[in-house]
Amino acid sequence: MDSIVGAMGLAYYLTLKTKQLWTPVINCAAQDLKLKTEIYCHLIEDCGLNPSDMFFWDELLKSDRPIEEIALIDHNVLAEEQVELLGNEAHSKVTYVYDHHVDTKFYPQQQLKDY
Repeated sequence: MDSIVGAMGLAYYLTLKTKQLWTPVINCAAQDLKLKTEIYCHLIEDCGLNPSDMFFWDELLKSDRPIEEIALIDHNVLAEEQVELLGNEAHSKVTYVYDHHVDTKFYPQQQLKDY
């Protein structure tokens, strides 16, 4: 749940900060959200969020949207499967990392922007 709420909050913050539209991407397939019962029950049923208002990982892959920058939240390196699907240049597009886990320092500090 922290990943979903964090993605929404971070996209809003970066949109205000950079004056460019950032789209929060939920890091699972749309159909898999219901399988995450604790998240689904709280965010969808209790809070009234609508999954059709969310943009999911599988939808990103099907879209023609160009990916100019990537901000990671709740993890600090793209999964290899994500890099395979997004292309080898995906790592070079990561410009923000917000995470409470131990930082693997995968991305060089000069690549990351100040927040």
